Amino acid sequence: MKTLVEYIKEACEEGKCASSKSLSFNFAGCEGTEDFLKSVKETAEKDDVDVEVEDDKVKVSLKKDSVDDAEGLFELIQDFVHLRGKDQKRASDEAYAQKIAKLEKALDDWREFVDDTKVSDEGGEDKKEDKKDDKKEEE
Repeated sequence: MKTLVEYIKEACEEGKCASSKSLSFNFAGCEGTEDFLKSVKETAEKDDVDVEVEDDKVKVSLKKDSVDDAEGLFELIQDFVHLRGKDQKRASDEAYAQKIAKLEKALDDWREFVDDTKVSDEGGEDKKEDKKDDKKEEE
């Protein structure tokens, strides 16, 4: 039986792994959103991440080869969402709780994309090492 890592490596070798991902976050109704969105813009510019901010919505476009550049932005958004998840309002307002759950789901998707990218990169380096070993054996 294959492990999950082996399955992901094989899928990426066959080209089934996505090379980019677009994530949307809607922060409407959250406290402190205005200052937070300014921080998102600043962080995105500093880290050179493709981000669109419109009203209370943020759209992040990730590329497989630049996921590490977006780590600071991920942490910023993650901290904001986790802080909002601890709000008393989440316990008393079902619509707000669902909004926070959607934000957490988008963060999970982001983390999965980064993890899949790292696993596929590790698989690619293993292949490079195997090819080097094969060349050495031929000599």
